[in-house]
Amino acid sequence: MRYLLGIISGLLVGIIYNSSSLIQKYTVVNRDKDKPLLRQLLKHPLWVISILGSGVLAFAFTIFGQMMIGPTLIPGLAALGMIIIPIGASKYLNEKNGLTEYAGITMIIISVILLSFSRLSIDTESIQWLSEDMFLRTLRYIGGLTAAAVVLLIGGFMIRRKLHFRSILYSVSAGIALAIGNILTAPLSHQMTLMSRHSAGRNNLVYFIVLLIYIVAVNAYAVIIMQHAYTLSHVSVLMPVQQTPIQIIPILSHFYFFDAAFPSTYAKIAVPVAVILILAGAAALSSKSVTDR
Repeated sequence: MRYLLGIISGLLVGIIYNSSSLIQKYTVVNRDKDKPLLRQLLKHPLWVISILGSGVLAFAFTIFGQMMIGPTLIPGLAALGMIIIPIGASKYLNEKNGLTEYAGITMIIISVILLSFSRLSIDTESIQWLSEDMFLRTLRYIGGLTAAAVVLLIGGFMIRRKLHFRSILYSVSAGIALAIGNILTAPLSHQMTLMSRHSAGRNNLVYFIVLLIYIVAVNAYAVIIMQHAYTLSHVSVLMPVQQTPIQIIPILSHFYFFDAAFPSTYAKIAVPVAVILILAGAAALSSKSVTDR
């Protein structure tokens, strides 16, 4: 039952997050281009609701899902939500879809089905997050990912002519930031469990506060930078690009951060195939023309 609840939570995360992203793009498209972007968005009720959806509701399901099955599968399952983007963009933003986009949708659906049966889960409650080895490993791993996101952001700032390429770099940077938040949700939920049992010490409380601040910061950064990216290209192009590191990094983390193994022979085959399908599906969904924004 725990595994099933985790699967459902992951699917809901994708549906909520991608629906919210579609709404954000809609409000950006209909903005007054002569006024500051963020100031307008903060005054738009629909945009605020979408931020609450992606930042609060999706985050709550992420925490619950991770408590059920760990952080590895949640983003991969959430990939199902990407099918909302081309369908919604076609209906509400006049972005046309073709056979390539529908092929991408099919590949993502197949990948989610493969991941659902892989049982690639992590028991995050058994990890000693504040042990010296795990603490330093987390610091190095998250530090490296943060540096990658910053480098991509700087690269985007430096591009003056190829604005579509700038939006791609922004989207990948935001995706890495959200992947960081997903990974750090695991130790955060563990600290919450300890506090609910009244077994948390001072170090646990400090660690919880630091994690919470960092997760909020990286998610806020991702939201802000994506609003700027939306002004430069189609949402149906940018969201699959953003989702690529969100899907791939946690799966890689299963092996390189958590030092876990494949739970079965099926998983050894299904997970790599699912990753390839996610990448191919994302490429298909982001392949359309970007001449009209």
